[in-house]
Amino acid sequence: MEYHLKKRIYLLSLLCIVLISSCKKSKEKLSSQNSANQSLADKPNIIIIYTDDQSQEDIGYFRKLSGLGSPTDSTTPNIDKLAKDGIAFNQFYTAAPVCTPSRVALLTGKKPESAGLIGNAYGDKGLKAELNMATYFRSQGYQTALIGKWHLGHTEEFHPNKKGFDRFFGHLSGVVDNYTYVYRWPKQNPKNHAYDLYENTVLQEQYQNNPNNRHLAHLLMDKAKEYITQASAPLFMYYAINQPHYPVQPLEIPNTDSASAEVKAEAYYQAFVKTIDTMVGRLINDLEAAGKLDNTIIVFQSDHGHSFESRNWDGIDATLENKGTVYRNDTNYSYRSGKFSTFEGGIRVPAIIRFPKKPKFDKLRGIVREGMAVSIDWFPTLAALVTQEPVPSNYDLEGFNLIEHMKDNRTVVREKYFWHHFGRGFAYRDDNLKLLYMPVDSVKGDNLAENYLPGYYLVDLDTNLKEDLQRDLKATLKADFTRMRQEALELYKVSCSKVSNRSCGNQDLLTP
Repeated sequence: MEYHLKKRIYLLSLLCIVLISSCKKSKEKLSSQNSANQSLADKPNIIIIYTDDQSQEDIGYFRKLSGLGSPTDSTTPNIDKLAKDGIAFNQFYTAAPVCTPSRVALLTGKKPESAGLIGNAYGDKGLKAELNMATYFRSQGYQTALIGKWHLGHTEEFHPNKKGFDRFFGHLSGVVDNYTYVYRWPKQNPKNHAYDLYENTVLQEQYQNNPNNRHLAHLLMDKAKEYITQASAPLFMYYAINQPHYPVQPLEIPNTDSASAEVKAEAYYQAFVKTIDTMVGRLINDLEAAGKLDNTIIVFQSDHGHSFESRNWDGIDATLENKGTVYRNDTNYSYRSGKFSTFEGGIRVPAIIRFPKKPKFDKLRGIVREGMAVSIDWFPTLAALVTQEPVPSNYDLEGFNLIEHMKDNRTVVREKYFWHHFGRGFAYRDDNLKLLYMPVDSVKGDNLAENYLPGYYLVDLDTNLKEDLQRDLKATLKADFTRMRQEALELYKVSCSKVSNRSCGNQDLLTP
């Protein structure tokens, strides 16, 4: 009997040890889970506002930096406030002066040729990369959403929901009418016209052929509010606003009945820029109402420079549109040319980052950074701000982390950059010097093939920001020209090794 009693005591003791150990492990697991949940809850939301065909100095804050205006002249007070609450980059560049390549570079952190898209996405072309900002932030516990313009592929395999976005509301094509939500360009080719408004993979048929449709901006603003409010985890949202891209259809139509065509064009355009600012203001208000503004990083950037295309006259002056008249003739403020061009007007863009309201960001508000940076730099920078760790090597990023430059203007992150605008020459910047090969002056009209400037040019952006080629420095700075041309040719060969394009066989490059 004594033996059985001892055995029972032993078994009970063993059971207690197991129960205590189990309880301890459960408590540790729960504590670890709570810690992980708390860590996830502490991560800031990230919203990238990506506008379309917008000049840097459309934004009042940047016009002020250039000495072109005062704060009272600004039609963009909400965007200006983003800069006042964060950092404005005065020498920020897009990776490409065309829609699709610019967007693929932003999302992948790679040059367009490295990501496999060097021109606009049509037919069977699209974002092939499986790893991008959306997939990365989703792997970090974020909910992901895209609102607005996709333009990275129309077929099922390239759909945003297949590329890391949990939710999507917008259009797959490069542009839609803001009231019919129809892609209707080129006008002379109606077989390509199509109704294009989706939520995820579902066509929003309730708006098709509906005369009571609201401006697309209202739908996007409402959907952004919905996604922000419903997010139950940190939110990564790519807010791709298809403005001021043609057709120029502002929320508020200016009174220009008796004005000249040029005055009317300017008034409509500025009203369209104001529409973007209204959308930014609404976003800020919705974040604040949801109690999320103080824990949100907001990035603002345009995909590339201003468009002079005659299609901008659509709905303003049909006669000028049909004649192919340049829209807002050479109105790009401090810069030369615009969309489609590697002149500064095509690639230098407005860029702002606004930080959460936390003490560690207090010294990063209301300041301007003058160092060169490129849109491919956002990915590694945002990842580092959120995780304090580099992006995994299998993402093959080509962008640089800008955090040290944001902290100190004297810290140089990048001194050089090479743009290969396939079929339209290239540009290579090294500090203040910029080498151009066969640039196109897109301000001269829609027929770009007629507007190439053959040969090489070297300019000093410190003294010739407008890139007046009459002040070409090839002969004056012969050693710099020879060195930069050789470096550019090596980069050109690397670029051509990544993608097949007829321009890569251009033998004229060998002749200075």
